[in-house]
Amino acid sequence: MRSFWAVRASFEEALGAKGRVVLLFDFDGTLAPIVLRPERARLSGRARQVLQYLAGRPRFTVGLVTGRSLADIRRRARLDGVVYVASHGLEYALPDGRRVSLLDRKWPAILRQVRRRVRQCLPKVPGLRCEFKPHGLAIHYRQVGPSRVPRILRAAHRIGKEFHAAIRLQQGKKVVELLPDVGVTKATAVRAILAQLASRGGRASPPVYFGDDLTDEPVFRALGRKGWTVRVGAARGRTAARFYLRSPAAVARWLEWLREATV
Repeated sequence: MRSFWAVRASFEEALGAKGRVVLLFDFDGTLAPIVLRPERARLSGRARQVLQYLAGRPRFTVGLVTGRSLADIRRRARLDGVVYVASHGLEYALPDGRRVSLLDRKWPAILRQVRRRVRQCLPKVPGLRCEFKPHGLAIHYRQVGPSRVPRILRAAHRIGKEFHAAIRLQQGKKVVELLPDVGVTKATAVRAILAQLASRGGRASPPVYFGDDLTDEPVFRALGRKGWTVRVGAARGRTAARFYLRSPAAVARWLEWLREATV
């Protein structure tokens, strides 16, 4: 896997002089550093400034693709004119103001049952945190001692089996999520966005997707060599991404370079 900095010349050539450029980003660990308490994650002023600049240029489409709820990511990012894909693709907000939810009316009742079982079944472990979202829930164990994690995961899988007809378990970095099983993932969401943009016609450069989590790997695989896929983090480890940048700060620096390169 090569550094994304090492292919700047090839990337500039692929952009060409004309055509739409699609930039898609995970949030936590990609644009914002991972923190012990997810509610404290913040987008740096440096990254926000350059993203807002690019989103305001007609040639660029900027999107955030995250597991956070739509209300949460909009409050944290505070970016105008971007595509927000939240709850792993279950809800959208488009630059023209349209909002889309892919859940039916039965889900709130199911979610209440799942939440009740989570409260009953999860062990009382120091550092364990359960985040209740409008479209699911996340069990965070980043601050839990390693010896206690298997017990937490067993409980989560037990709940998943109990509600197997309605929910799916999704593993991330130090988190397991219980989500509606409606065939929607970050990968399906990204494919839908790209298809919608392609339907408008006109020339487009290969899309660029930045992510750091296990939930981003299906997107890396879906795009393959048809896109510029960038894992944010160390260069080692198994990933379907073609390139890497070491940190959210490196992503911000790369975006600043892109701004200067496309003026």
